[in-house]
Order: sequence, then structure tokens, then C-alpha cells
Amino acid sequence: FKIVKDYWISVDIVSTSETDVTFTIDNNIKDSILDSMSNDIKNKIGIKQGEEDDNTFVKYTRERALIFCIWQNLKDKLWSLAKATRVLAKWNINIKISSQWLGQRAMIFWVKKSKMKKAARLLHKKFIEKTK
Repeated sequence: FKIVKDYWISVDIVSTSETDVTFTIDNNIKDSILDSMSNDIKNKIGIKQGEEDDNTFVKYTRERALIFCIWQNLKDKLWSLAKATRVLAKWNINIKISSQWLGQRAMIFWVKKSKMKKAARLLHKKFIEKTK
């Protein structure tokens, strides 16, 4: 993340797994800066241009949006993340990353931008309108 900091880019969310490190940043950053930063990251981890992993190991997309769901009584709802992902799957909204955190009072989803409004409405209907 030092390389990202060197470009004066603020990281919003970090997600890790056995094989990936994913992070979100401001969508207004120019492609030329993202390309340069991506190349610096590849160089730092030893991937040379033209190698097999060159185009797949470090990449970025502008096609995704984050949805944050934060509410006080979420921790009282057992399996909230599972329920939320089922609601989105039912409407063919694919989730790239999902997480439940902050003492189980928050959930985050990374979805296609084109599905963001629909996903937010579905989650609101499932968890907010249903509890009123």
C-alpha cells in the first residue's frame, strides 16, 4: 500500500483472501495514473511486462460500486449477510465481495454499477421496511 500512498490515492476498503488482495479507491482517478500505479505494483512484486500474469495479476475496473448497509440492530439479525446475499442472488445481482463487520452492524457489497440502485432498494426493503 506504500505504492498507492505514493500516488496520493486513498484506499476505501481492503478485502483479502488466500489468493487475492482487493481494494477500492476513488473512481475519478485517471486511467494513466492507474496504469502507472499498476505497473509499479507489478514491478514491486516481480511481474515483468509480457509475462503470463502480466494482465491478470494486477488489474482495475470502473464497473463496480460499493453498497454499505449500516444499522443499529443488525447484530440482532442472525445470518444477516446470508439473507442479504440470497435476496440479491434471487434478482441476479452478482456480488464480487461481501463482508459483515463493525460488531456485525454493517455489511458491504461490491456489485456492478448498473445493479447498484436495484440492490440498494432490495436490501432496504428486506431489512428496513420489513422491520417497521
